[in-house]
Amino acid sequence: MRILVLGGTRFVGRAIVAECLERGHEPTLLHRGKSGPELFANCHHILADRDGGLDELGKNTWDAVVDTSGYIPRIVQQSVDALSGRCDRYLFISTISVYSETGPGGPSENSARSVLQDPHTETIDAETYGGLKARCEDVVASFAGTPIIVRPGLVVGPYDPTDRFTYWVVRASEGDFLVPEDTNSRIQFIDARDLAAFAVRLLEAGKPTTVNAVGPAASLGWTAFADSLTSVCGGKPVWAPPTFLTEQRVEPWIDLPLWLAGEDSQGMDRVSNALGLSLGLTLRPREETIADTLSWRRRGSGEALKTGMSMDRHAALIHQLKTGTK
Repeated sequence: MRILVLGGTRFVGRAIVAECLERGHEPTLLHRGKSGPELFANCHHILADRDGGLDELGKNTWDAVVDTSGYIPRIVQQSVDALSGRCDRYLFISTISVYSETGPGGPSENSARSVLQDPHTETIDAETYGGLKARCEDVVASFAGTPIIVRPGLVVGPYDPTDRFTYWVVRASEGDFLVPEDTNSRIQFIDARDLAAFAVRLLEAGKPTTVNAVGPAASLGWTAFADSLTSVCGGKPVWAPPTFLTEQRVEPWIDLPLWLAGEDSQGMDRVSNALGLSLGLTLRPREETIADTLSWRRRGSGEALKTGMSMDRHAALIHQLKTGTK
């Protein structure tokens, strides 16, 4: 298939282009040339801003489009309008953040979605992100062809710009690492390469679909996750009781990425992947993702992590737990 990728040089888009090439497809990348312009030199690149710059598409046609960079409904509408009638399939990378608060069972594809308080806002923040993506989904649903909507959870692995998963790999590789002693919390994520493979398979199938893309296949708690980190990175977990973390004002997800504290998670750590698995979603062992992330990190610049607590604070909290001091 001839596939237009809106994006294609960063993280998820990069993985999707690589998967397209691996499966014998012909990707075209539309991007601004600001990140990774040297990637995929043998592919056709269209340098343009998707907001107002789609005239650069010319009169070309494709079999399918993959939208990895749609966050604002107005901008997604431009690509839907420009490509309707020029390709058959439109796959949109959305997010599980479209779901509004749910019970402890976690959301499935039919669960209620977030609604923006201000339907005209284009400000992307923690309050608006899910609602904006939900409205983008509605725009894609109007595509004159086959709309496919994929809702991943936290996407992880090599080239992750957020460092939320990488935080754990780095801390475990440094030695002792702080882990929440939370038996209720669960951990969900998907390797970008698994997300890419699933997306391309859905394009190949060519059926209108809305589906979650989260892993692992079975419920994952902190003990099993810590064991995997230890087996790959060598560090040892230091378990922190919830009362200690509360006293030390350790914020779930912010100071300790991936941690959605127990009852406060509202089921968002238990998103259903049953439909995805039935449609061919495959998930590599988490140890492979950990090892590849560590290898990628070691090849990089070693710059400070973008999220999670600092190394000094991390060390101080571990010292307190081990010595009982404050």
